[in-house]
Amino acid sequence: MRTPVPAVLDDGSYHPALDAIRGKCSGVYVIFDARTRACLYVGESHTGRLFDTLTRHFRAWHLKPRDSTGGRRGGTSYDRRRVDVSWQITSAGAAVAAQDDAIRLLEPRDNIEVPADDGYGDVPV
Repeated sequence: MRTPVPAVLDDGSYHPALDAIRGKCSGVYVIFDARTRACLYVGESHTGRLFDTLTRHFRAWHLKPRDSTGGRRGGTSYDRRRVDVSWQITSAGAAVAAQDDAIRLLEPRDNIEVPADDGYGDVPV
């Protein structure tokens, strides 16, 4: 995992290090509280949209109930001036496993599911 960097610079623009994940890359990302260094959230993109998936957490959205397929719509938002981010580029096939490992290791505050070690998927927290 790369060393955490501020999500944005003083002028509000995204940190230049994030340019490394623009374009088609998959991987896992971590959002930290910039002041306390607490791990807030771990996520992944296995669709080659790591930058978009990470930065969506800095946009306002409304959490909606699960859709007809059981998937959640919406998600947790953070003030991008108050968080640091870290990521690891992986293959698309390795992104979910890397996320699950990071969740178990870092115990993020805002993930609502913890990956099970039994290979049968996630279990609610």
